[in-house]
Amino acid sequence: MADKRCKLLVINGAECEPYITCDDRLMQDFTADLIEGIRILRYVLRPEEVVIAIEDNKPHAIQALETALKGSNDMFVRAIPTKYPSGASDQLIQVLTGLEIPAGKRTIEMGIVMHNVGTAFAVKRAIIDDEPLIERVVTLTGDKIRNKGNVWARLGTPIQHLLEQVDYQADKRFPVFLGGPMMGFILPALQAPITKTANCLIAPDHFEYAPPEPERSCIRCSSCSDACPVGLLPQQLYWFARAEDHDKSKEYHLDACIECGVCAYVCPSYIPLIQYFRKKKQKSRKLRKKPQSGRG
Repeated sequence: MADKRCKLLVINGAECEPYITCDDRLMQDFTADLIEGIRILRYVLRPEEVVIAIEDNKPHAIQALETALKGSNDMFVRAIPTKYPSGASDQLIQVLTGLEIPAGKRTIEMGIVMHNVGTAFAVKRAIIDDEPLIERVVTLTGDKIRNKGNVWARLGTPIQHLLEQVDYQADKRFPVFLGGPMMGFILPALQAPITKTANCLIAPDHFEYAPPEPERSCIRCSSCSDACPVGLLPQQLYWFARAEDHDKSKEYHLDACIECGVCAYVCPSYIPLIQYFRKKKQKSRKLRKKPQSGRG
């Protein structure tokens, strides 16, 4: 069935945000393992074409893969423009193919399967080396970290322990972020563990971080709508989220929001739009679950 459904296999080598370099290092340092993992995925999915998409600001990763694939014709590398958030699934597919994924549809319905380079590497280790997923590459950066870089971290490792290994200069004035500067969030406690989705830790100083500006009233300037890569109307969704209007939020496709943070970044009123959207999504999920939990 897979060979009839999957026409294009995309390996996502575009880092999802600035500061994050874990996938870049993985492509440079474990090129052969990565390619082997991609070939396993190709064997399972039977796609007509395999593309490894890498942003053009990663020349060393591009060169490493092109050199390793020299003489091969089962997959090829495609350099894409470095423009946030091109690493997001639907946006990357649009860049590569020109196709726009309709709201509510999955990429497989259009014959496209996408996997991250980390997934392809983990597939190789699981199938060839018989190793479960117990560790991942994590980017440790920010000017409060003296020894910045990428490290292999075991899942479950306390973040505090990981930061101590790279000479983290703790300062209560500055938080530590899990994730990138756009989609990441402040860690309430450094005792939290590393999980399989923890790709980056940022410990900024005063040059990289400023306390959030006071939220002001929306002036309906449409800057957020102009910047939204998904084509949503964030200013309208903001009002619906505040009013807890579930039906209107659904009508205006809040679920299609990829939480990239661009709308909040350009907002002249410093409205933390993504925080409102995340809270509304959580409430909507709880509402959808209520009828099921009430049965039997």
